[in-house]
Amino acid sequence: MIISVIGGRLSGKLANKLGQKKVIRTGLLLAAIADIIIIYGLALLVTLFLSFLLIKDI
Repeated sequence: MIISVIGGRLSGKLANKLGQKKVIRTGLLLAAIADIIIIYGLALLVTLFLSFLLIKDI
């Protein structure tokens, strides 16, 4: 909860300097990039783990 208050205060200051639309777009873009990293990172780890198990049996 404290983190959200700090984030809200910082985004308010940024919105005053840069504009609301720019701050919202940047936040959404960073959230989308984080989701992609998490999804593909997890998929990569699963693939590497399964590959290791298959190679180990050879």
